[in-house]
Amino acid sequence: MKTFLTMILIAMASSVCAQDMVLTKKDVVDISAPEAATTACDQNMLACLNISEAACKTHIDTSIRGKCSKDVPDTIADMEKVPEHVKQLTACAVKSLLAKHNSSFVRNINSPACQALQQ
Repeated sequence: MKTFLTMILIAMASSVCAQDMVLTKKDVVDISAPEAATTACDQNMLACLNISEAACKTHIDTSIRGKCSKDVPDTIADMEKVPEHVKQLTACAVKSLLAKHNSSFVRNINSPACQALQQ
């Protein structure tokens, strides 16, 4: 995830002078959503929660674009803070996913897939 974010920031910086660069909340959300969905919706998460990949990715994307983005400022001028916001958005979306599927998580807590998530 860090490499992905670094590549995006380098690409953006090459087209705009770094000191004049400002990302909007939408930019940060657009960067975060697909990466978070890919990272969070791995085989262990899908098996542990007994959900499809599509359902997982949809929930992560919806959470990031909705309630999880409320704490992200409208504009971000300090590029060093972007990874912090990406991490916060991802954590919020995963927490929301686990809360929604809590009964499956509790039921499968001792399964190898759920055990792998807890490590």
